[in-house]
Amino acid sequence: MAHIVTDAAIVSPELGVQVVARRRARSQTVEKALQLLHVLAEHPGPVSLLALSRAAHLDKTTTHRLATSLTRYGLFRFDPLTRSYSLGLRLVQLGHRAITQLDLEGEARPYLQQLGAVSGEAVHLGVFDEGEVVYIAQVPSQHPVIIRARVGTRVLCHCTAMGKVLLAVGPADRLETALAGFGLPAMTPNTITSREDLAEHLARVRRLGYAVDDEEHRLGVRCVAAPVFDHTGTANAAISITGPAFRLLRERLNELVEPLTEAAGKLSVQLGYGPDGISRSDKQGKR
Repeated sequence: MAHIVTDAAIVSPELGVQVVARRRARSQTVEKALQLLHVLAEHPGPVSLLALSRAAHLDKTTTHRLATSLTRYGLFRFDPLTRSYSLGLRLVQLGHRAITQLDLEGEARPYLQQLGAVSGEAVHLGVFDEGEVVYIAQVPSQHPVIIRARVGTRVLCHCTAMGKVLLAVGPADRLETALAGFGLPAMTPNTITSREDLAEHLARVRRLGYAVDDEEHRLGVRCVAAPVFDHTGTANAAISITGPAFRLLRERLNELVEPLTEAAGKLSVQLGYGPDGISRSDKQGKR
């Protein structure tokens, strides 16, 4: 019978060690290149080779070799006049591709499940669409008595927690869109139906960073919501916790604010919103 000798069968221990060493060296090279990218991204302007090597704690030869490779791929840009480096425009293209590949519902799902476990109540993810809020994801309540709201349900903004928080922190024309399309109908005796009262209420929501629906949309139902910001600093989505008023007493709502805003903040960072982007206060200042 013929014996087949594979490559693995003839690799010596010494050669195996060399292969592992080369792989480790390539991994370290990638880490050093990423380190240079991070240093340049943190710098307010172009950086010389010497300053780049010092900031990255690398020798000049290694820094020059990696910077040359990064420049070749468009991730760095080299100015021959000032002999300095800045971030390359290829990063803009890669950033846009990363954004288009984001799946909002998929990214949010772990946070919705976490909030569902913490609160025991129904948790929703909604987006602003043509003057209304549309539910796009839900984690149901763990209790026998639950509040049902199917994915795809559309609700008014002025009487719901998600709607109010998206009106409060969103672009200035968002409120006009909602009012022009739907007005301020009274859904319950608690619904805000005055434009002046709504403006005052939204200013408070903006200061707090979250909104409460205190039986304003449906009697017997309370809700608290926090905004989710994207890479541009715009809040087009929100997360809410909803339950029957006899369980979601005002004290319980206050207890849920911290985990809710924390989850919404982490999701925002995951979507590209962060300390290096547009801040929430900057966005509000433009209103």
